[in-house]
Amino acid sequence: MTTRQDGPAAHSPERSVTTAAESARVEVVVDRDPDRAVEVHVFLDEVPVVAELTEVDPGRGWARSQWRELARDHAGRASPAAAAQILEAFEKGEASVFITDD
Repeated sequence: MTTRQDGPAAHSPERSVTTAAESARVEVVVDRDPDRAVEVHVFLDEVPVVAELTEVDPGRGWARSQWRELARDHAGRASPAAAAQILEAFEKGEASVFITDD
């Protein structure tokens, strides 16, 4: 991210500013096993953190009304940024052959 300084230094050249979000290291480990639940482990700067997972899986098979209700429920519990991503993923998933009309 590049920004211009305010105040007396305003006439100095632009400088690069690194925000905390840019310097944080986020790692996600997903353990998928068809015989049990998916396990997700998230680390922020090497420290385990609790994360909320939203799985968008149209392949499981859904009636369109149920699919849309699930999308609204997940988006309603998420932050605005995550909600936008969730709704986009569910919208794309709606084209699946496994999403059927009611």
